Amino acid sequence: MRRRHNAGSNPTPPSSVMGSPPSLQDLHRGRAASHGRALTLPSALQFASSLLLPRGAIHEACTFDDTSEGAVHYFYDESGVRRSYTFGLAGGGYENPMGQQVGAEHTGNSAWDRHSHSSSFNSTEVAEGGGPGLALLQPRPVVLQGMQVRRVPLEIPEFDLLDQESLHESQEHALMMEERGRPRHCYKYWLLPGRWVRVRYDRLALLALLDRHRGVMENVFVVALVVLVAFLGYLLLLQGFFRDIWVFQFCVVIASCQYSLLKSVQPDAASPMHGHNWIIAYSRPVYFCVACIVIWGLDLCARAPPLPPATLYGLALFSPGFFQAARDATTVFTLCFPIVFLLGLLPQVNTCLMYVLEQLDMHLFGGTAATSPLSALYSLLRSLLVATFLYGFCLGAIKAPWSDQHVPILFSVFCGLLVALCYHLSRQSSDPTVLWSLVRAKLFPEFENRSPESPPGVQDPLPEKLRSSVREILYSDLVMCVVIAVLTFAISASTVFIALKSVLGYVLYALAGLVGFLAHYLLPQLRKQLPWVCLAVPVLKPHEYSQFEVRGAAQLMWFEKLYVWLQCAEKYALYPAVVLYALTLDAQAASAPQPGTPCL
Repeated sequence: MRRRHNAGSNPTPPSSVMGSPPSLQDLHRGRAASHGRALTLPSALQFASSLLLPRGAIHEACTFDDTSEGAVHYFYDESGVRRSYTFGLAGGGYENPMGQQVGAEHTGNSAWDRHSHSSSFNSTEVAEGGGPGLALLQPRPVVLQGMQVRRVPLEIPEFDLLDQESLHESQEHALMMEERGRPRHCYKYWLLPGRWVRVRYDRLALLALLDRHRGVMENVFVVALVVLVAFLGYLLLLQGFFRDIWVFQFCVVIASCQYSLLKSVQPDAASPMHGHNWIIAYSRPVYFCVACIVIWGLDLCARAPPLPPATLYGLALFSPGFFQAARDATTVFTLCFPIVFLLGLLPQVNTCLMYVLEQLDMHLFGGTAATSPLSALYSLLRSLLVATFLYGFCLGAIKAPWSDQHVPILFSVFCGLLVALCYHLSRQSSDPTVLWSLVRAKLFPEFENRSPESPPGVQDPLPEKLRSSVREILYSDLVMCVVIAVLTFAISASTVFIALKSVLGYVLYALAGLVGFLAHYLLPQLRKQLPWVCLAVPVLKPHEYSQFEVRGAAQLMWFEKLYVWLQCAEKYALYPAVVLYALTLDAQAASAPQPGTPCL
């Protein structure tokens, strides 16, 4: 038969005898029945420790640095729950999260109060079918004085102390007591000096409820945008653009814009929300303000005196009917804001601004792509500055009298400056930060060494390399722009475009078309792996095409050199010649006064 020892004795290995021996589970169930299912999880741990633990090996640590076999260290966590850790094979790293409750319930039993908070078991592996009781007794990792305590499994042979219902009751009781012992926090929200209210929220719940703005300028911008949304909405409602149910729909749109501003927050670099795109919150109110201003402006234009009619593809522009139709379309689009932003049909406001400025620069001045709203604005302002500078030369050249075999000097100067400045702008980057860094390094060198991000004595080589590259480009343009301006002035003043205008135009247009066809269509197709998806191999093969493994540096083929020369001839000779030819003929026609047309 199996014998159960007292709490103070060591467990004896089980021995088998004749008959059907009662198991440890039957003995404990008989004991649990006498208590009327009042046995809790700490009592079960007491019984298990009394069966399996050698009491002589466990003792309370005498000093803080005592790490001897069976030394028990007690500590309290942030919730005030008493926990313990036992060193050595007798302990194994088990912690008791119910230390406070166990100590309160077993004040009379000093031995249990001393040792129940640190339990460890050394036995054979627990069977997999041990039930949920063993899952509750599994130890958890403990952090003690900066040490990561290893997770030691709780091993009890044939251990079934409580049935499933008792274990559920014990678990609920333990969670209830732990939740009751958890401290509650509150925050003081100051309404007036000396007056505050208590907010019973923890930090994460309060941040989820109310988003905080990190800067003063951001708060000012949000408040100004809120006021602008309310004012423009009130203005449109006052003028009667909406009737009946559409008034409610417009108020819903205004409320959605206001709520978007309430939830907007710009995290700092140290915040865990640093990856959050906070600009999205400002897109809806900004689009709403722009739409309201457009509706108000189109309504004013529809009521104003009619402008001179203009027709584009049969559509009469700048008429009262045109302005009214555009106003109504913008009004319907504004009412559809909830669906539009739900489906994401509009880009972010910064992306939209960058795209609009980029397209204006491309279509009006022949600009290039931009990478940010700042770079797009910089490119557009740069092109406007150059156009404003050249406008005076162009206007003076057109107002000067032209003869059949003479080109005014002012017009030749205009052509030279135009080609030189266009060459300079084509070589400049749309990002102004590097150019500003170069100017600041020349004018204010004392500010260049103040970099709080880099450690002392360590210099980042990248900014200096970028400045050196921009400096070399500026030095090269300083020479090349002068040469290009002189050559263009000489060609324009030689009257070659006027003398050969009947033949030169066909020659230039034919050359431009032929070079463009060769450089942009034929050569790239012949170099493809499947030319026109009709041939199995490229027609113009590189030198290493037939080699299984390349044994040296790649060789430059003749068609690659031809491609580069065609590109240079097209950009620096043919296109400027075509532009100068067309510009000369148009300027001559514009300078000649037409019958019935007043001169400039």
